[in-house]
Amino acid sequence: GAVVRSPADGVVHFSGFVVDRNLISIDHGGGLLSSFEPVTSSLAEGAVVHRGQEIGALQSGHCRAPCLHVGARLHGQYVSPLNYLGGIPHSVLLPTRRLP
Repeated sequence: GAVVRSPADGVVHFSGFVVDRNLISIDHGGGLLSSFEPVTSSLAEGAVVHRGQEIGALQSGHCRAPCLHVGARLHGQYVSPLNYLGGIPHSVLLPTRRLP
């Protein structure tokens, strides 16, 4: 029953039951969609949401302890949600040999 909040402004793309659990997806614009499961929400498709706004409640899932699955798609391709949550530091390329 923990509160789940929107990570950014957007519009509810989907809210409902898929296969064996509830989920909600948010369209953040620019081809970016985020999804959260297992989350029950009273929000309907097309509802505008803002960063930090409650979007639903965490439900029991297939994990032993309550767990939230977070997904991200950019232009239909799955990408790491950590790219948008600050979890992956920027890469720094280092030389493999001394330069003259």
